[in-house]
Amino acid sequence: MKRYLAPIFLIAACVGDASLPYILGFVYPSFSQSADIISILGEPNSPVQTLFNQLSIVTGSLFVLGALGLPGCFKQDHNRLAINLMSISIGAYGLFDCILSGLVVINDRETFFNPIYLLHSAVTGIGMLGLLVAALISGWLAKERGQMKWATFFWTCLTLGSLCIVFFLTYYVPFLHEIFATTRGLWQRASLFFLYSAAIGVSQKAWSTVKKDIYQFS
Repeated sequence: MKRYLAPIFLIAACVGDASLPYILGFVYPSFSQSADIISILGEPNSPVQTLFNQLSIVTGSLFVLGALGLPGCFKQDHNRLAINLMSISIGAYGLFDCILSGLVVINDRETFFNPIYLLHSAVTGIGMLGLLVAALISGWLAKERGQMKWATFFWTCLTLGSLCIVFFLTYYVPFLHEIFATTRGLWQRASLFFLYSAAIGVSQKAWSTVKKDIYQFS
């Protein structure tokens, strides 16, 4: 793979995946951007089920392709373990949260303890954890090079993204369910915004490295 393709794939994946609920939501009249989680678009009663799941697989593939090319973008960096872990974490998001979520279809009749529901929740959780780990490692790499502005950026994305995930998960706490029922979709999208921002930051640094043929957080 050409080195310059990795950041392009990664940016396209972030922008494409973030855009899906807003674009497809227009043709799903009862879909609420603030209350409904994104995966509802892929459920059997959704008018865009097939298209959403197919596009999720496409964006997931872009995440994986971008992740595969990232180590080559930072080939002059001596901390290969951290670079590889960061790349694997981003690829894990594409594989689990996008590709496998697009293949594992749930519906609103399934309960939390249904095997299909649990599988879907598990792959989504692993994927989100991947983006969190990628942001953490990116911040650490920036700090190691004394690039505190970038470190602050990545860790801010990590912190805010994590907080939004906590608020999103609060919906599943019985006595708080009603409070967060109308905003869980908002918290999900906010968490993705911050974590995608971190991934785009990685892409920008990868692009700069490809152009200069050096690795630096500047």
